Parts: sequence; C-alpha cells; structure tokens
Amino acid sequence: MENRTEIGKAIRDHLNNLDKSPNDALWSRIEADLNQKRRRRVLAWLIPSLIAVVLSCSLLYLKSDFQEKNQTQQTQSKSEVNTKNQTLKSSKVPNPKSILLKTEPDQITTVSKTKNVKLIKESSKLITSTNEYEEYEVVKKYKVVIRKEERNTKPIKPEVVKKTAKPGFSANLKKASKGKNAKVDSKKTNKNQSTKQNKGKIKKSPFKPTPQKSIEQKDTLIIVKAETSPKITEIKKDSIITIDSLKTPVKATAKREYKKTIYNTKTNELNPDVSIHAFYGPAIFGSLNGKSLINATMDDLSKSHPVSSHYGVYVKTMFDKFGFRAGFSKINLKITTELGQNLITNYNNIDLKSDVNIKDTFANASDIELHQKLSYYEIPLAFDYALKKDDTKFGIDAFTGFSFLILDKNELYLKSEKVEKQTIGEAKNISGVNISYDLGIGFTYKLTDKIGLDLNPIFKYYLNTFKENGEAKPYSLSLQTGINYKF
Repeated sequence: MENRTEIGKAIRDHLNNLDKSPNDALWSRIEADLNQKRRRRVLAWLIPSLIAVVLSCSLLYLKSDFQEKNQTQQTQSKSEVNTKNQTLKSSKVPNPKSILLKTEPDQITTVSKTKNVKLIKESSKLITSTNEYEEYEVVKKYKVVIRKEERNTKPIKPEVVKKTAKPGFSANLKKASKGKNAKVDSKKTNKNQSTKQNKGKIKKSPFKPTPQKSIEQKDTLIIVKAETSPKITEIKKDSIITIDSLKTPVKATAKREYKKTIYNTKTNELNPDVSIHAFYGPAIFGSLNGKSLINATMDDLSKSHPVSSHYGVYVKTMFDKFGFRAGFSKINLKITTELGQNLITNYNNIDLKSDVNIKDTFANASDIELHQKLSYYEIPLAFDYALKKDDTKFGIDAFTGFSFLILDKNELYLKSEKVEKQTIGEAKNISGVNISYDLGIGFTYKLTDKIGLDLNPIFKYYLNTFKENGEAKPYSLSLQTGINYKF
C-alpha cells in the first residue's frame, strides 16, 4: 500500500511540475477553429432565409404580372364590345358624333380629339445599285400628338330623345310585333303540314335557331323606353357608345407599282469608233537654229520658207476617249537661201549633176537664189486622246507620235530674174530614211452621223535628216484639212 501511495505522490508531483499553459501557435490554431465553426453556424441559418426571401419575392412578382395581364385582357374585351355597339347603333341613331354616354345616369359628355402629325426625320439609304436600277430605303419618323377636350355635361331631357327618334317609330314597332305574330302562326301551320306530309322521311333537328333581333328593332326598343320613362335609371356598361372622332373611314390606297427605269448605258464604249480621213494642206520647212542644211558657209545668209504641200490618208480608231491613228502620206519641203550677186563658193556638200557652166549662166544676175527641195513618203503612227467628245457637232482631240519617212526627191537648183530654174544637183549629207516626232491638235465638225470635216495643225521635228551629225535642226509645220467618213 505504501508503494502505491508513493507512486501516486510521485506522479502528482511530476504533473504539478509540468507547464500547463499551451504554446502561442496552439492558441492561434484553437482560435481559427473556433472562428470557422462560428461562420459555419452563421451560414447555416443565413442561406435558407435568403432562399425564402427570393421565393416570396418571385411569387409576388408573378402574381402582380398575372393580375396586370388579366386587367389588360378585360380592358381589350371591353373596348371590342364598345366598338361593336358603336357600329350597330351608329347606323340608325341620328347625329352620333357629339353624344357620349357614361355610366352615371342623366349625363352626357362630348369629347373632341385633335390630331397633330409632324415629320421629325426623313432619311434615305442606298441599298443596291446596278446598271438597270438603284434601290433606296426611305425611312420617315413622325410625331403624333392627340389632344382630348371635354365639354360641359348636361342633363338628358326626354324631349331631346324624342327629337333624335325618327317619327313613326311606335307605329313601326306595332307593325313589327304584328308581323312577328303572323310569322309565328304561319311557321306553325307550315310545320304541321310538313310533318304530316313528310313523316319518316325527314327527322326533326334537335336544335332550334333562336331568332335574333335586328338592328332596327333594338333601336326602336331603346327609343320607346325613352318616351315612356321620363328618366333613364340604369345603363349597362356594355351598351356604352364610344365614338372616336379620329376614326374616319380610310380609303384603300392602291399599291405603288414598281416602274422599271431604263438607264442610258453607253454600250458603244466597248466597240471602237473607226473612221477614215483624207487630207490636203500647206506645209513650211526650216531650221530651228537658223543654220543652213547644205553648207556652213551659208549659215549667215538670209533664208525664206516657201509654202509646199502635204497630203495623204489615215485611219483613226477610238475606244471611248483613247485611240490611235495610222496612215500613208507624202510631204514636200522647200527652203530658199538668198545668194545675191555671189555664187556658191564651196561645193563640198553638193553633188553637181549638170553640164551647164554656172558662172557663165548667172554671170550678170543680181538676185540669185539657191532652192533646196526634199520630199518624203510618210507612215505616221500616233496616239490619240479626245479632249471634247459629246453629242454636239464639234470635237477636239490631241495626238502625238512618230512618223517614218522615206526620201523621194533631193534637189538643188538656182533661180534668178533671167533664169527661171537651173538644176545643179543634190545635197550629199541627206539620209534616205528619216524619223520625225509629231505633235498636233485635231478639230472635227460633223456634217452628218457618218461624214465630217477635219482641221489638223501638226508640228514635226526631224531626228535623222543627215547622214552625219549636222548642226541644223530641221522642222516643218503643216495644216491638214480634209474630210472623214465614220464606219
């Protein structure tokens, strides 16, 4: 026993010596666990309450929406009934435009409506565009304002109702009742006869059609009540006449027919305009720097430019405003050098082909002239552009290009007062093939659709006149006048 008590004391002393307070980390974990449990408890009652609130709100919303739909349906049905009653009673009741009945007895009100329509915005938009038509979308936005004006209410008097009723309605009512009874009696007799004759053939229909009161009978009944009773005591809501001053019979407008517009498309632009031209005109020849084409010793002498000729044919092809021309022509060029009393001193560039003694022939002459004549066969090729091309009779175009020239004549001859013409030879430095740069303007005038007149001033600058590099810069100006024919 003693051992046991000692062991117990030892354990108790040992436990007393232990550190009973836990660490800081352990306390922080304990606090975190406690906070999580509290949050879970909060969520446990918060989530069901939120769900209940949402369900109750949705139920209230659906209920209100359902009530609104029912109210709108009821109002629509009432408006339809009112319009039906209006159409039935407006055919017989005199002057229904200014009378409106209300649920309150002994009162009428007149309501006038004014309609104001204003165009706010109008816009058009291109949808499709083709060679045949263009389609636009036009949108118009209107502002419609309807104003209502109510007039003073007045008590209904029996005299007013009597005025509105047509005369002789009571007699018509009696006739209608008599006619009803007569018709019923005749129907009974006819039925008895038909049942006796056609027994076993025709079975009786289980349903009998209920006779409907006509519009005239309804109107007469209403008016009789107004005559007998001095005041209208009760008026049903279904029999209220609502007349809208804006509801006027709309005329049926005819549908707008689509008119196909035919546009004048220029289909002839793809097809070329081909025409042939024949011309004849004057031409002059010279040098831009004033130097002689024969010899450098004659550069300082005065020179003249006699008029020569230029003629030929060309074909012009035009694609709308662009085109080209090509042809064949001949151009004659002349230039004169004034020698005076002096004869030619240097014959280095002259090939003499005459046996005549020049000194003896022109010894006593005072005014001696040296003439140089050049003629070429020409093949012009030019690019053409129409500056003015329309339905009028006048047309203007510009052209530029090159001409290939083949030498035909190369002559040199002397002339004086006593001697008319004395050929001496030709210039040695003139090449047989020449090229010129051309620049011109063409004017045309249409006499008819096929025939017209031409006037073409042309400037030519010759690039390869000499065999060797010459100092002169030859040029020519010509004026082509002629006639054209269009195919």
